[in-house]
Amino acid sequence: MAGLITHNYPLDLGNQAEAGKHYVLIDSYESVNALNSMGSKLSSIALYIPPNSMKTSFSANYTGMEGGALKAAGVTGASKLGARAAGGENPVDMLVANMSGMLSGAGAEIERRAAGFADKKTGFMSAGLGLAVNNHIALVYQGPTEFRTHDFMFQFWPKSQPEAEKVEEILKDFQNGILPRMAGSATGAAANAAGVNAGRTVNSRKLSAPYFSSPRHYNIKFMMGNSQNPHTIKIGKSVMTSMQVNHDPEGVVSFHKDGYPVHTSLSIQFKEIEFVTSADAVSSKFDDALDTVIANEAQATNEKAIQDMIATGSGGPPGT
Repeated sequence: MAGLITHNYPLDLGNQAEAGKHYVLIDSYESVNALNSMGSKLSSIALYIPPNSMKTSFSANYTGMEGGALKAAGVTGASKLGARAAGGENPVDMLVANMSGMLSGAGAEIERRAAGFADKKTGFMSAGLGLAVNNHIALVYQGPTEFRTHDFMFQFWPKSQPEAEKVEEILKDFQNGILPRMAGSATGAAANAAGVNAGRTVNSRKLSAPYFSSPRHYNIKFMMGNSQNPHTIKIGKSVMTSMQVNHDPEGVVSFHKDGYPVHTSLSIQFKEIEFVTSADAVSSKFDDALDTVIANEAQATNEKAIQDMIATGSGGPPGT
């Protein structure tokens, strides 16, 4: 554990880890942008595993889409046609054989819209005949929309001054990790060269700067001795979104003789910055077909942009 742990609680956690003790390791890194980290670790904190922290959840975002069932049926027919044609069969024969199936979805969609429009105007179908228009609703996948969160609540009961000092260091490190830094010329060399900060000390927490630099990124692992436990949940790269410190969680203010709190509660929440994806493989044929569609759409978009520039005269040489 030597050299790997910057802070740890309790103080003998390193010796316990050498004997196979389970604990949570929280490493922090400087963030470059929304996804990437930079450089080596800024800090490494080893803590006991608190209750109810080894849990996770997954969610899938679906929504009902009118006409979705008909659209799905039409695309399924088209994909079957393409697969058969790729297999060496005459595409013209396949087109004739499958045309009725492919067009049935489009025809049903037209009928659905016409029925809905007529009933909205007259109410004859619903009020007169007691019929409801079939909207052919399908539950359509919308992709992930929520990043996973993980909560930890630690209880610190320092029994000595060194332990109390270590708790204070841990709290300060987490505080530095969640708060933004001020960045820009107002606190840098450009401002000093211009005489903006002449004759005074710059305090980056108080002096206005043009930008905030984003807080740290975190890697969180449940450890078993010196290795990550492969049988627990895996947490992706995260940011800290919430931190609450309470020095009197029982509602009774109590201090040691040196002024350190007798009991400190720390609640922190991390949110992953990347979506978790399935290990299920996607068909290579589907991937190739999708790449072709994307490439065609990009080419069509570029050609339209060029045509628009020509039509408006914005793409010609200067002075034309």
